[in-house]
Amino acid sequence: MLNFIINKSKLIQNINKIERLASKYDFDYKFYVVKSNAYGHGLKEITKILLEQKCTRFAVARIEEALQLRAISKTAEIMILGIIDDESISVAIKNKFYVTVSNNDQLKRYSLMNVKNLKCELAVNTGMNRIGFNNETDLLNAYKCMKKNGAEIIGIFSHFFNSADLTITKKQANMFNQLVQSIPEWKNIKYRSLRASGGIDDTRYIPKTLVENTCRPGACIFGWESPLHPKESDVFNCFQLISNIVQINLIKKNEYVGYDGGYKAKSDNEYIAVIPCGYGDGFPRSFFNGGYVYIKNKKYPIVSKIAMDTFMIKVDKTIKTTDIVEIFKDEKHLSDMINKTMKNDAYFTVLANINNIRVKRVVIK
Repeated sequence: MLNFIINKSKLIQNINKIERLASKYDFDYKFYVVKSNAYGHGLKEITKILLEQKCTRFAVARIEEALQLRAISKTAEIMILGIIDDESISVAIKNKFYVTVSNNDQLKRYSLMNVKNLKCELAVNTGMNRIGFNNETDLLNAYKCMKKNGAEIIGIFSHFFNSADLTITKKQANMFNQLVQSIPEWKNIKYRSLRASGGIDDTRYIPKTLVENTCRPGACIFGWESPLHPKESDVFNCFQLISNIVQINLIKKNEYVGYDGGYKAKSDNEYIAVIPCGYGDGFPRSFFNGGYVYIKNKKYPIVSKIAMDTFMIKVDKTIKTTDIVEIFKDEKHLSDMINKTMKNDAYFTVLANINNIRVKRVVIK
């Protein structure tokens, strides 16, 4: 048994908080970002809960994700934030996906294709230097060309790249405001978006620009806290990764555990429990050095190298194979292991890699 637990009630509390913030700061539209399998939580499971809460606009990064979403909802609005292959344009038109247009090379290719009835959003580069048009001339030209070729400009967006730095963020906001207004008909563009999770909370410091009317909550759906004021964010971690114990071995002093003898028993009568979770499930191999699990609210250290399908922990004689193992008890537990073993990487880096076939998603109320 290896289950990724989704706490529905906490997730709904987070959604309600996002809706209140969006209303407070006068964002007319919200596109809920569920890319990368809903940040590892399960695209199907999370989308269904969002739909139950009357959330009908979504954003993803790939057309493959958009097609999975379309299979869940025939009517949801779906924005693809990444650049799709030219061969997928007809699929996007058929499914009414919103396609990103971000550079002159792409624009030239589209001018030679049939993009009639394509719904697209224009990406604007405000300093992250990832995707987007860099200046007013190119942006206005893209708007005119796509319109001329029969496409509908449904949106325009950019992205804060360091929402904890208010100086940088303010500069980006001013640039976005200026670039969008360089399009004479900018008010006819329905969705105008700059802020994702951290940027939504930044609105208390950097007021919404004249052109903004849409936000894109992503990581905050699942409990990500604003780096500026985490104690005030009032969002909840809503995941756990749990498993069972498949076997307990009693070993003697100087016996080895795991590949390459990653652990050597220091005394007789040491109990080693085998957990059916490994790097094939998305569990990082780096957690061998400093990782631990919880059983009945007590910590037990990982003592073996992480194999594809298993890892081992050192337990005591009170532990039974019927006990539940909390591999990720909560965000605090996961973040602590990441800080110790992965140079302070974001915990969503781990969650996004949790296998979607081998690890079952289970929604609890």
